Amino acid sequence: MKSTVTWYLFLLPTFLGIACFIVYPVFESFRLSFYNSNGTIETWVGFSNYERVLGQSAFWNSVYNTFYIAFFQLLLAIPIGFVLASMINRIHRFKSLFKVLFFLPNVTSIVAAA
Repeated sequence: MKSTVTWYLFLLPTFLGIACFIVYPVFESFRLSFYNSNGTIETWVGFSNYERVLGQSAFWNSVYNTFYIAFFQLLLAIPIGFVLASMINRIHRFKSLFKVLFFLPNVTSIVAAA
């Protein structure tokens, strides 16, 4: 019994972090979506924020673009990456060089941002 309590105590900081930084902001954003706010004063507007957003063509254009990008990411980028990775695994000479060259753009952006 004591070891079970110990494990829960070790997990407690993680659960508190998830609650503070993920769960609370999601619920608070959902609650605020029913209000009109200037940062200090909130007035209840109900579903009018949703009606306004769903009535705008820019919203539907962004939804279309999101699905369009996700579809082609799944359809093209992932299979092409898989084929390239399989091809590199079959090469015996310069295998490490090719791996570095393919991974270099991912690292370069992080270094440039830092």
